Amino acid sequence: QGGDVVILAGREARLVGGSERDNGTWVGLFGSSLGAWFGLLAYPDAPLAGALFLSPVVDMEALIRKMMGWAGVSEERLAQEGRIPTTFGQTLSWEYLRYVRTHPARRWRTPTAILYGARDHLTDRETVEAFAARNGCRLTVEEAGEHWFHTPEQLAVVDRWQRACLADLE
Repeated sequence: QGGDVVILAGREARLVGGSERDNGTWVGLFGSSLGAWFGLLAYPDAPLAGALFLSPVVDMEALIRKMMGWAGVSEERLAQEGRIPTTFGQTLSWEYLRYVRTHPARRWRTPTAILYGARDHLTDRETVEAFAARNGCRLTVEEAGEHWFHTPEQLAVVDRWQRACLADLE
């Protein structure tokens, strides 16, 4: 449930900056949920052909603050205790919040398509809309979608969206 990200490694990572990319090979990024945020941090300047973000977390600090609200935990208490387990299965961490604040995903230059579920409980619609506008991303909102696209109907939407986006890259 932590999200997925395609991470380039070894020979594939060399394709990003190498001449093979110029010979018709393209390299892109797929990130879902937290995977999108990790991709934003890892590849802000990589010459990727494109990126697809499914239910992306694009503002980790906002998500952490939201979870703190759910748990009734103040910033002062988190700073004092360091780590606080929650009833919803996440452990809040002062160290992680400090890391997020010092490592925000500020710039993103890769052409990106986003599929966002209007019923997403982790990332607010305003947050994803602002990110998309600021970074020139193509945003698709699925009104019946949730953060975790999981029903047969939702998965069919994801499949159609991915196929359409990938066809645009070819």
